[in-house]
Amino acid sequence: MAPIPFVGPFPPPVHGQAVATATIAALLEQRGLPLQRLDTGEAGAGGPWRGRIRRVHGVLRAAMACLRPGSRTAYLSVSANAGMVLTALLAGLARLGRKRPVLHHHTYAHVTARGAGMALLARLAGPSAIHMTICPAMSRELAATYPEICETTAFSNVDAVDRALLDIPRSRNLPRTLGFLSNLTLEKGVERAIAAFRLAHAHGLADSLVLAGPCRDIGARAAIDAAGMEFGDRLHYLGPVSGTAKLNFFASIDLFLFPSLYRNETQGIVNLEALAAGLPVIAYGLCCIPGDLDDPACTVLEPGQPFDTAVTAFLQDLAPRYPAACQGARARFHTLARAHEAEINHLAAILAL
Repeated sequence: MAPIPFVGPFPPPVHGQAVATATIAALLEQRGLPLQRLDTGEAGAGGPWRGRIRRVHGVLRAAMACLRPGSRTAYLSVSANAGMVLTALLAGLARLGRKRPVLHHHTYAHVTARGAGMALLARLAGPSAIHMTICPAMSRELAATYPEICETTAFSNVDAVDRALLDIPRSRNLPRTLGFLSNLTLEKGVERAIAAFRLAHAHGLADSLVLAGPCRDIGARAAIDAAGMEFGDRLHYLGPVSGTAKLNFFASIDLFLFPSLYRNETQGIVNLEALAAGLPVIAYGLCCIPGDLDDPACTVLEPGQPFDTAVTAFLQDLAPRYPAACQGARARFHTLARAHEAEINHLAAILAL
């Protein structure tokens, strides 16, 4: 069997799309599919220019692989915003190379509002292309917005979750420590997380807030510094975490906050990680998040709802049932993981055609 072009960003740097690309590649290779990994990310030593040159090199290799005779399919991780035009060109080259494009959508902004980049992608990919989204709800919205799309399939990010999270014990009887892990920006909600802790602490419902993740946003950094002055040792900023440090973060908190209103938010792998760790979650209901958190252990908010008052109400609701909610959160993760097995097998069958 000829190697299948497998195009997308691979870590480093670590972000949701890169983690998903690496995870899916590993899953398919474990099932015996020969993949030609083609990294279109910008990581690399030597500064931003070397990173851009590396990306151009990766894209050129991907273009040649899409055109080259051999496999009958090509996996393309869909870039967001202006990068979608580049994905569209690669999809067109795959069609010229007599390959069926399998297009993996990781972002949400183009799903509900028709955009020129996505319309171009759908046109160049052609009616035989398969558009892969994060969940069935996202697939339905995408097909409704772009009637020219003929076939969709769903593929959750649940396999990107470290299964060591399942072994974290949950022994506390009350949710006193709040936590938020993400690329910390204002749009992702760092100020909303701090405001939620402020209100919950004022009501005697929370003792501390733990923030984790890289913070390159000037406004977010200023908000964290101001909160550190306000709350002292009740606020802990850990910086980027991975491996054991990430496990320790989830072990140290009692309730996971995900106040993101990021326009490209789809699922939030961190929400799945929190469920695996046995943590109740409160989040804004963007894209696939309502389906993932469809459990009494969690609360999903409409984007217009104030996050701070919702967190306070949720803490009051959780207090008498917290241990059961922790068990429910972990059970929800197991349910999502079992459902994902069928998605993996379906994707492997598509690519092996």
